Parts: sequence; structure tokens; C-alpha cells
Amino acid sequence: MKATLVFSLAMLAMTIGVSADTIIEKDPDFGPWWNPLGNGGTYVYADCFIAPAGDTQVTSLGMWLEPLGGEPYPEGNTGIAGIQSPGDKAQGGNSVLRFQVWGDAGGPNWAQVIATTEEFSTETAGLNFYSLPVNAGGSLVPGTKYWFVGTGVGMGNPALGAYRVGGHTQNSDYNDNCTFWYSNDPSGQNFDGQNLTPEMAFQVVLSSGPTPSQVVTWGRIKSLYP
Repeated sequence: MKATLVFSLAMLAMTIGVSADTIIEKDPDFGPWWNPLGNGGTYVYADCFIAPAGDTQVTSLGMWLEPLGGEPYPEGNTGIAGIQSPGDKAQGGNSVLRFQVWGDAGGPNWAQVIATTEEFSTETAGLNFYSLPVNAGGSLVPGTKYWFVGTGVGMGNPALGAYRVGGHTQNSDYNDNCTFWYSNDPSGQNFDGQNLTPEMAFQVVLSSGPTPSQVVTWGRIKSLYP
């Protein structure tokens, strides 16, 4: 019976054309580090990676986030909705973000969005990993530099709290000399923070092309029969 089950699962995997995914992951070995990411804090955080040989289709994107909650706003920020006076704290919730992959133009290229997720926010305390499926995107070219991006541009009330993200030791997992960049530009197009370390912790999952539904189905089968 066991041999029959193993054979059946193997045949199912070949039938739907599923292979193991490629995971590019820079872990938060520095712990919580860069902040504040959000719509009203620093609008875009980015860190690069080199697309590996093999799988090319971006299927999910993730990063480590720690909600900061309502942070005091500095003197002069009296025009932000929900802020009564300088020094008041943002009320309720945390900023909405999207995870994306951008192309490279000597830095993060806002005009070339390769992949994107739905909007996301969390109020869960602590530095935790959050991964979202890609709902629109294309393929990567092996050996090419790309940028993982967390963006709050144009999303949600800017009075909401921002996030701290995980920090990663440069070249500890991938010898790519990648660096952390940030943008205080509300449009997210100009980066006033460039070539910084530590890097930002993130994850990109690539597949050879099966649909997300196929990947989920196979994952369920594997979890039932480890």
C-alpha cells in the first residue's frame, strides 16, 4: 500500500509538471534594523539580488516586518490627516505595503515593475516573516540584477504606523555585493539612501512555470504524506 501511494504521488507530480521551487533568501541575522517603512515614513525600501540559473517565474515575495505602531511625528508635520498637533502619535493600525520586484538602472528602477503582490498590513508585535503570492508579474533573466522592494507609496492613511525591517549581513549568503537603498520621496522614484549596509532581509520564490494553484495543491499533498 505504501509503495503504491509513493508511486501515485510521483506520477501526480509528473502529470502536473511541478518541480521544487528556487528560494532566494537573505535572513535577518542582524535582527530588526532599518525603519520606518510606510506611507508617511520612508516610502520605499529596496535591496538587490542576482537571478539564478534555472527557475525564472516569480511566484511569491516575503520580508521580515516589525510594526512600530503610532510613532510621534516631528515638528512641522501638522498637515497629515489624523494628527492634531506636532508630537501626536498616529492612531490605529499600521501602514499598507506591497512587495515587488523591480528592474535595475544603476539602482532600483521604479519604471520597471517585474512582479507585485496585493496590499498588506499587520499589527502583530515582533519581527515576523510575511510572504505573499505574486498576482502580476513576469520572468527573470538568469544572471541579471533585480531589486526586492517594499513600498508604501500611495497606500493607506499616512498617519498610520510604520515598520522596522530585518537586517542582513552583506555577502553572508550570496556573494553579490548587494546593498540597501531607501526613498523618502512620496513618489518612490528618487533614492536619497544608497549603497548602505547591512542589507535588508527578504525572500523571493521562483518556479519553472506551474500555476500558483498547482503549487498549492502539491504542497497540500506533501503535507499529508511527509
